[in-house]
Amino acid sequence: MDITLTSEQIKLVNILNHFFVTPQDYAAGKLFYTTMEVFAKLQSIYPSDSYSPEQVTEVLLYLKIETINGAADKIFWYLQER
Repeated sequence: MDITLTSEQIKLVNILNHFFVTPQDYAAGKLFYTTMEVFAKLQSIYPSDSYSPEQVTEVLLYLKIETINGAADKIFWYLQER
């Protein structure tokens, strides 16, 4: 699936790469985030009405972040805060 990012989404990619990493084998702490948790974190860093949770999902898919499907159609993203 080819995803074309907007300039706003490219900003989100840069922010995510700065504040989150792919967990390592020795990772401790929180490792799974819902889309809304990632969105809320991005809003706390870069508050804007110019992006939505759907765009954050597209960015996470673009970055090929691993997922785990949860209950009630929730997606959990396998991430760790730096």
